[in-house]
Amino acid sequence: MPIIYSEEMREKRKNEILNAAEKVFFSKGYEKASMNDVAKEAGIAKGTLYLYFRTKKDLYFAIGNRALDIIVAKFYEIARSNSFKNGLEKVEALAYFYFDFSKKHPDYHKFLINYHSEIVNFGDINPSVVAAYMKSGRIFRLLVSCVEEGMKDGSIRDDISPMKLAVLLWTKTVGTIEFTRLKEPIFKTFAKIEADEIVEEFIKLERELIRKK
Repeated sequence: MPIIYSEEMREKRKNEILNAAEKVFFSKGYEKASMNDVAKEAGIAKGTLYLYFRTKKDLYFAIGNRALDIIVAKFYEIARSNSFKNGLEKVEALAYFYFDFSKKHPDYHKFLINYHSEIVNFGDINPSVVAAYMKSGRIFRLLVSCVEEGMKDGSIRDDISPMKLAVLLWTKTVGTIEFTRLKEPIFKTFAKIEADEIVEEFIKLERELIRKK
């Protein structure tokens, strides 16, 4: 008689597989990692792994959704908070949060960089990919809502559309964090500057650029 697992047990096993997959993907990289590697790390049969994740891509994006869940939760908390003076402070808080997130979770940050560099295919019906698209959309909408709040309360310049400004803020912030990390040896050698210093100064500059004068 086949063993019937409760939903709680299935969820526990799924998380154990994801924990194992993170170790494999983060140490070997997506291209070199295999489903066999993940099954071995998780201590399960390969067939059991396929009961939970049909493909390597499905598994990889499931890990990415963990990263996106962290960001969605914090962005929502900041966007809905009443502890900030205005929308500008919220936008600045979002930038500092992501900066901190990239340091605490460098592998999740790396996933997001790879994910954002992929060609978007809204026709992809893979559940993990669809979930990632939906969560990314929610993150962006929360950023837009903070920008709109700042424009309404007079703290953020309103000579550019909220959507365009949000795109610029997100791409420039994430891009600056990634670029300074990659080039940190050069900055430290020739300019005696740490990557974190550059990012912190960039966020301050970003604030001044979008602040309504």
